[in-house]
Amino acid sequence: MTESDSLALLRPVERDLRLDLFRGIGLWMIFLDHIPHDVVSWLTLRNYGFSDAAEFFVFISGYLVGWIYAPIIRGGLFLAAVKRLWKRVAQMYVAHIMLFLIFTAQIARTARRFDNPLYENELNVFNFLQHPDVLIGQALTLRYKAVNLDVLPLYITLVFAAPFIMWCLVRRPNLTFRRVRPGISIRSAGSSCSCSPPGAVSERSQSTRDGFGRKLP
Repeated sequence: MTESDSLALLRPVERDLRLDLFRGIGLWMIFLDHIPHDVVSWLTLRNYGFSDAAEFFVFISGYLVGWIYAPIIRGGLFLAAVKRLWKRVAQMYVAHIMLFLIFTAQIARTARRFDNPLYENELNVFNFLQHPDVLIGQALTLRYKAVNLDVLPLYITLVFAAPFIMWCLVRRPNLTFRRVRPGISIRSAGSSCSCSPPGAVSERSQSTRDGFGRKLP
C-alpha cells in the first residue's frame, strides 16, 4: 500500500446524517422508556419488537464503527484504528465518570434535603454513599452502575473491543462468527460495502472473502 492510499484511508469519513438521525431517534426512545407512566412511551420499540431502544442504538453504532474502521483495518492500519477508537473510548469514559459523580451527588443532596432515603435506594446509590471507599473501584471499572446509567458502560466496552473484533472479522471471518456473536452488528456495516448484493455469492466463493464480504487478497 502506497503512502497516498494510507492517507486516503485515514481521511475523515463524511458523516451519514441518516444514521445520525436513527441514532438520535434511539436515544429519544431510551429517554421516553425511562419516564414512568408516560403515554408517549407506547410508541417505542420495546412494545412492538424483540428488543428495546438500547439494542437499537448499539446496533446502529456498531454499523457505523464497521463502516468507518473496517477499511482502515483491512488496509493494514490496525494501530491507527485502535488509536482513534480508544481515544473515543477515553472521552466517553471520562464523561461517564463525571456524570456518575454528579448524578450521585445530586441524589444524595435531594435525599438529605427532603429527608427521604427512598431516592437513594430507588436509584441504586445507597450502597455507594455508605461505602464509597470500597465501591469507587467498581465505579471506575464500570461495574457499579446507578439506575439509568448502564447503557454508556456497555457502549464503552463494545467500542473498546471493536478493533479486535473487526480484525478477526477481516482476517479470520469463519472462526470469528463461530466464537464472537456480538460482532454481527459490526459485520453488517461492511456487508453493505460489498460489490455484490447479499446472497449473490456462492458458498464456495464465500470462503475467499473476509467477514465484510470483500475478496481476500
